[in-house]
Amino acid sequence: MRRLIPLALTVLGACECQPYGAYDAGAFGCLTSADCSPGFICAGGACLPEGSGGFGGGATAGGRGGGVANAGGSQAGGFGGFGGGNTAGGGATAGAGGGPAGGVATAGGGATAGGGATAGGGQPMQPHLTVTAGANQSVMAGACSAQVTLEVRDPANQPLNQGSALSIALSAMPSGLTLFNNPTCTSSTTAVVVGSGTSSTPFWFKSATPNAYQVSATAGGVTGTTVNETVLPGTATKLVITTAAQTNAQAGSCHAITVQQQDALSAPVVAGAPVTVNLLTAPVVHSPLKFFTSPTCSGSSVGNVSIASGQSQVTFYGQAWTGTSYTFTASSGALTPAGQAYVTRPLVRSGNCLFDATTASSGCLVGAPALMSPSTTAVFHQVTSASSSMAASSMRCDPGATQVVCVRRAAGSDVKLYWQTLEMETGLTVQRATVACPNDGGTSTFVPLTGAGASNAFVLVSQSTDTTVLGPTSLVTAKRGPNGVTLQWKEACSFSGSNGYLVSVQLVTLTGATVQAASAMLSSGAASSSTALTPPAGLSSATPFVLSTHQLKGAGADELCSRAVRSESAGSSLGFARGFGMTPPAACTDEEVSNVEAERVYLGSLGSVSVFTATMAQGSSSAVVTLPAPVDVTRTLVFSSSQLSGAGQGAGESALNSGNAPGDAVAAHTLNGGSDFSASQLTLTRGQAQAAARWTSYVVTFGP
Repeated sequence: MRRLIPLALTVLGACECQPYGAYDAGAFGCLTSADCSPGFICAGGACLPEGSGGFGGGATAGGRGGGVANAGGSQAGGFGGFGGGNTAGGGATAGAGGGPAGGVATAGGGATAGGGATAGGGQPMQPHLTVTAGANQSVMAGACSAQVTLEVRDPANQPLNQGSALSIALSAMPSGLTLFNNPTCTSSTTAVVVGSGTSSTPFWFKSATPNAYQVSATAGGVTGTTVNETVLPGTATKLVITTAAQTNAQAGSCHAITVQQQDALSAPVVAGAPVTVNLLTAPVVHSPLKFFTSPTCSGSSVGNVSIASGQSQVTFYGQAWTGTSYTFTASSGALTPAGQAYVTRPLVRSGNCLFDATTASSGCLVGAPALMSPSTTAVFHQVTSASSSMAASSMRCDPGATQVVCVRRAAGSDVKLYWQTLEMETGLTVQRATVACPNDGGTSTFVPLTGAGASNAFVLVSQSTDTTVLGPTSLVTAKRGPNGVTLQWKEACSFSGSNGYLVSVQLVTLTGATVQAASAMLSSGAASSSTALTPPAGLSSATPFVLSTHQLKGAGADELCSRAVRSESAGSSLGFARGFGMTPPAACTDEEVSNVEAERVYLGSLGSVSVFTATMAQGSSSAVVTLPAPVDVTRTLVFSSSQLSGAGQGAGESALNSGNAPGDAVAAHTLNGGSDFSASQLTLTRGQAQAAARWTSYVVTFGP
């Protein structure tokens, strides 16, 4: 190498060549070998030692490797770089294909420097996969594609038959494209096989979702490949409701509904322009199914919605208050419309059943859908009877899954039971307990119930008793306290046997309601009394309903008119009356009503309350009240204020001064709901009509 230094300098001086920086900063440029020193040749515009590999020629490493190979008319291969490796330079076959092949090898170290194995092409060193047919297809959503062919090729890009079967794994991104191994797209797969002695294999694809997809194909020992495919939206032919049908929705609940436009193969179709979807519902009932764009079903209801441009579907919201089975239809132009059921369970259900002279207990059928739970169901009832015995006309009731189960202590005469259930999935909880009359001569018993002192709780009471007379041992008050309800009699109640006298208590807690409690009395000689009770803040103009129980001191004439008490709310007070008149007969006031426990319930935003005073003359067994506006029977309770022992929530005051039979003061309350579930009349019916009577009756509707 020391010998080369002066020669290189001489050449530099003779030809004024500059270093050829594109390949090596230490090489001298030239046009022909005559420009180089002895022992050097001109290769690729640079003087290189004779015998070197040239550019890409594969000269032996050690010097400035790489000779010139001018095959094909162009310089092929790269500059071998400084020695140190086994083979310097680029392509193994110099000159083939025209342009320079390979790159510049890193000086020293590398076993093989440069680029591709075949000069001029830059081709891979191992077999590879390629797509020979079916790339870049545009297929309609839901349709099976044309065949896509994968082929194995050698480094020279020629088909390469396999000596043994080659499995090729297939995957697609994004998700939604399914790959198949048959032309009808019925056999999905995640791999295909190139058989022994062959070089190619097909696959097909399909998707219901329009999108741009990329399929990757990989196999061991072979360079993989990818293929791009497009799934186009079809032409919309129909509307489809994609959300599940509501089969048991609570009245007033708000539920999302999604309508999508699809092609004939049920693939979503993106709208090129807004698509108006019209919404119709049936039946047209008191509270029809309505649709909203708000997820809280607030604001005004709408009759149509729109699938926006660039979207395939629209979501809106349904709400119904009437407890019935609806159907609704979504339609748009020539598209096939979509329909679906929407079933709402009633908030209030009602019915009646007859207890004949031989029946002491029975289940009154509720019907479908079944009641969800006793803990979310309150039972109201009224008993009409011509019997003079409390043992036959006093009943207590509890809910079952498909029936209301009611019990009386003694049969012997016909009675008719009218029942109502109030059921809510949320916002209503009911705790119930059945306790026996004290057996120790005491006059009270405590029923522990959680949260009994809450300001949104009230009590419903019923009983079955073997006592025949409405008096001090059978009239019982129920008063809420912080931890439960106290049942109180004026005199020790009497019974025969462990089940002789049972009282059922329902503690009803209603979220959003406000309840006030008050106590009062009617002294001997008094036909009425009142107690001050200021309405809660903000509710002075609201109408509440009242429920009451009372005790009797007795010691006077044993007449119904002195023992049946009617309760009502009057602004800033609660009023109580008996005897049906401003100056009733003395027999109607000669006993002391020692205690009245009353509760005043405001519903607030939960619903509305209408109050009526209904009367029946002597000899009349019914009265009809025309309501100021129709109400929905599937969410409306009807009852009266007084919970006369065993009669449920149906008692009033009576003018009967010649007997103790409770049936004269107890009336069943019913609504005349028609086919649209809309009621315009309240009817009161009693079991006997020996004297005139008066009731404070409530029509309580939940919801708007």
